[in-house]
Amino acid sequence: MGEDKLQEAANTLFKQECWEEAAVAYDKALGADPQSFWSHYNLGQCLSKLSRWEESTGAYEQAIRIDASQLWPHYHLGQSLSKLSRWEEATTAYRQSIQIDSGKFWSHYHLGQALSELRRWEEAITAYRQAIRIDPGKFWSHYHLGRALSELQRWEEAATAYRLAIQIDPGVYWAHYHLGQALLELRRWEEAVTAYRLAIDIDAGLFWPHFGLGKALVELQRWEEAVPACQRAIALEPDRFWPHYHLGQALIELERWEEAVVAYNHANQLDTTVFWSHFHQARALSQLKRWQEAAVSYRLAIELNADWYLPFCNLAQVLERLAQWDEAIASYHAAIAVDPKNPDCRERLGRLFLTLGRLEEAADVYSQLIGLLDSAELLIALGEILSEIEREDTAIPAYCKALELNAGNPFVYNRLGSLLEEVGRADDAVMIYKQAVAIRVADAETQRRLQALGVEITQ
Repeated sequence: MGEDKLQEAANTLFKQECWEEAAVAYDKALGADPQSFWSHYNLGQCLSKLSRWEESTGAYEQAIRIDASQLWPHYHLGQSLSKLSRWEEATTAYRQSIQIDSGKFWSHYHLGQALSELRRWEEAITAYRQAIRIDPGKFWSHYHLGRALSELQRWEEAATAYRLAIQIDPGVYWAHYHLGQALLELRRWEEAVTAYRLAIDIDAGLFWPHFGLGKALVELQRWEEAVPACQRAIALEPDRFWPHYHLGQALIELERWEEAVVAYNHANQLDTTVFWSHFHQARALSQLKRWQEAAVSYRLAIELNADWYLPFCNLAQVLERLAQWDEAIASYHAAIAVDPKNPDCRERLGRLFLTLGRLEEAADVYSQLIGLLDSAELLIALGEILSEIEREDTAIPAYCKALELNAGNPFVYNRLGSLLEEVGRADDAVMIYKQAVAIRVADAETQRRLQALGVEITQ
């Protein structure tokens, strides 16, 4: 059979989509004329239809060697190389097709795809945007543009790209889901909830939108709605840590302590390294008065993060409930060492020392507390405690600071003056009483005390 007849027979089989037979026919035609551009190119097409990508790559490359000015061999070479995950070579092929004709949408779009596989996001974004300029009505170019922008954490631009994709085709689950992700990163919780719910409307059987919905609802503190969203995510994929954790958060806020403990138990079985999971589980156990278990959970939290005072302070309170006094005191001291300027643990430690009758230690702790308090009411209460345990030397500075914060309370003047009298500082007591008179907050008790000290009151 002559050269032309072989080519004609191959073309007939090609038009009939008899790909195997056409490939054989083109091989025969190339045996007669190995420099036939169209035989190499069409052979590549047949082999691509048969998913014989290595062979199709070779056929396209042969066609390009014969005539490199043709667009389609470069483009289809890029397609075959992409199927082989030879992304770098594919980008070269697509770029060569664009050099020949920059107006073809698919060359830019698939260049974007290959660059995305190489994680060259900026270049991919440029390619997708060029594809969109040529044909703005294609869903996938907007969607994949959004994905590339998301990888660069350019969330506002990504959200815009996803919304344009949804305008073209609102029925694609992934666009709504990834829009939700971008909105979550932008802390636009309400919009994220809407996006996730639309994704769920399309396909309720996938884990991620339920998980994202639960997380957004937790951020919005819509606890009742968050619970079923998290539970649905767990039902779909029970071996993921974060849905259990977020479920626990919602249940704690709803004061459903038993259920919260169960949720955190599941979370901790899946990942033992998350501080907050142990910490919140301990909180729930404390509410249930399960003190031994709460102590264990607080200790696990502290092993993971010993740089925050509150787990130590909370553990100490639990240990008090267990009457483990020395351990409780040690835990309070650890909390104070972590955050020396926080008054809470000193106040609790002082109270524990009082309960144990260790008055000197209580007084020492309270004396350290005076400089940390900025509430006149708390300082007055502290002064009263110190007075009761006969630590006037420490009570006097507490009342003095209370007056600095609130000079309008006659009780403090009287109480401070009385203490100064008790310790033999009558002249200082007179000065305090006179100060109350001078600023017009002296009451009958103040006047009585001044008279008792032999001071004449002038109006």
